[in-house]
Amino acid sequence: MDPMPDVILLQEDNIFKDSRGESPVFRHAGAAVARALQMKCVFVSAYYRGRVDDDSVRGCYGMSILSPHELLNITAFKCEVRPRIVEQMSDWLYGHRHFPYAEVQLPGQQSVGVVSVHLPSVGKFRERCAMLETLHMQMKERSKEGTKATPLLIGGDMNTLAFPFRYLVPFGTNDLYCSLEEETDALRRK
Repeated sequence: MDPMPDVILLQEDNIFKDSRGESPVFRHAGAAVARALQMKCVFVSAYYRGRVDDDSVRGCYGMSILSPHELLNITAFKCEVRPRIVEQMSDWLYGHRHFPYAEVQLPGQQSVGVVSVHLPSVGKFRERCAMLETLHMQMKERSKEGTKATPLLIGGDMNTLAFPFRYLVPFGTNDLYCSLEEETDALRRK
């Protein structure tokens, strides 16, 4: 890549169980990309395939931050606000959504706090706004821990669609329809 990007944010990054050899190993897609680009990588899982408590884990997916620069003050922000429909699905979705945060020290400049976000593809507009507002507060608190406030960048998959396509998506269409019907003021404000 020329020029090399300062930051790459991955969503739906995967760690998967590779059972082709004599003993199974877990492989990380984002780490393979980082290695190929000679970048550093931090990964945070969101949900697991299989259950951790009965040793049936086949992998997980989550979000990653890649950079050729040092990644400092790494943490994972737990998504404290989740759409009601996600809460209802938590019996068969093992894990909890987290967002990775790292400060990237850009050459000759102040570091920048970045977070890789993947919002659920279901839920109401106000629930997604609450998720981002909570994340922003978590980031602001984290950035104040240093000697001076760190500029912040949120990037990723917000799972928003152009208005005409909202009705064509079979999964979550009901939530989007309810958002349009019940949340017209919230949609106008944002």
